[in-house]
Order: sequence, then C-alpha cells, then structure tokens
Amino acid sequence: MRPFFVAFFSKALDPLIKYRYPVAAFFILPPLFLMVYFFSKLAEIQTANQRLLALRSLFQQQQKEKQSWQKLLDQYRQADPFFLQNTLEKLTFLEKERLQMEKLCQDPAFQTADKKLPWLKNSFAAAKGLKFKQLSLKNGAGYKESEEALEEKIELNSEDLEKLLSLIENVPIGPFVPSLKTPQLLIKQFVLSKTEQETFKVHLNLYKRDFSK
Repeated sequence: MRPFFVAFFSKALDPLIKYRYPVAAFFILPPLFLMVYFFSKLAEIQTANQRLLALRSLFQQQQKEKQSWQKLLDQYRQADPFFLQNTLEKLTFLEKERLQMEKLCQDPAFQTADKKLPWLKNSFAAAKGLKFKQLSLKNGAGYKESEEALEEKIELNSEDLEKLLSLIENVPIGPFVPSLKTPQLLIKQFVLSKTEQETFKVHLNLYKRDFSK
C-alpha cells in the first residue's frame, strides 16, 4: 500500500513542482503590486500635504502682510496733509551752536579781540530752516503724490540730522521718535556734505503721498 500512496502523491504533486515558479508568482505578485500601488499613493498624499502646508503658510504670510499694510494705510490716512509746513518747516537747527555762540558773546575778551563777532552772531540768529517747494503733483487711485524739494541747502548738526531723518523715515533714531501725523515720505535724493565747523550741509528731494480717508 505504501508504494501506491507514494506513487499517487508523487503524480499529484508533480504538476505543482513542475510549475512552482508560476504558482509562486501567482501568490506573490498581486500583494507586491498592491504594496507598490499603496506606497505610490502614500507618496502622492504626502506630496499633496506638503503643498497644502506650503500654500497655507503662504496664505498666512499674505494675510499678515495685508493686515500690516492695512494698519499702515490706516495710519497714513490719519496723517497731516500739511506735514511739511506744520512740522518739518517749523524745526529749528543748530541750537547747540547758537547757545555756544551766545555764551561766547558774553565774554568781553572775545568781543574786543574779534571784530567779526557781530557777523557771527547775526549768522546764527538768522540760521535757516527747511523750506520746500512742490515740483510735481499727480493723482492716483485713492491717493495724491507730490515731489517736494528744498529750496536751498540747510546747515545741521548731527542731532538735527537724526531728528530730521526720524521724522522723514518715520522710525526712532537715537533719542528722537517719529510723529503720529507723518505721511508716507520717500527720499528721492539726499546730498550731504560736512563743513569745517563739524556741521553738515544737506539738500534733499522727497516724494510725499497722501491717502484719501
């Protein structure tokens, strides 16, 4: 009986042994293809998620920039349209030098030694401030833009320069803080030269933009 069963099962298993590779492929390849498909889809999902996160970050950044610009725009809408005349042109300069000159004027020795004292005294007393003239004006959508230039150079010391730039650039510089009424000012031209008296000669052109309320 035993040889019979051996012969029987040998004949029954012979096709499976003969075709063992196709049978193995039949059982292995479908799960393999399924895994490849799964991981490819997973990679696509991860790429889509990364793109979504990047778009979300970009959107949030744009929203922040929009809010910042809206806040700045609201501030500019509250600005003084006559800021140049009401603020910048009322600035006084060379106060430190003027005080030193006044103190020097009280020295009798200096008064008798230098005949140019009256000229120096009058020079500081008549120290010039800012005076702007409008070069051009154009109207935009919700704003007016003008180009303003100093009529002539002005003389400043280092503190005066910091004070002036703080107001124009609308940022704190040293001990000086900007005004809440500053419109949008952009420096087009800025020429600076140093004098023998350790002061500065300045000439500048500005773009001034006023927004409608």
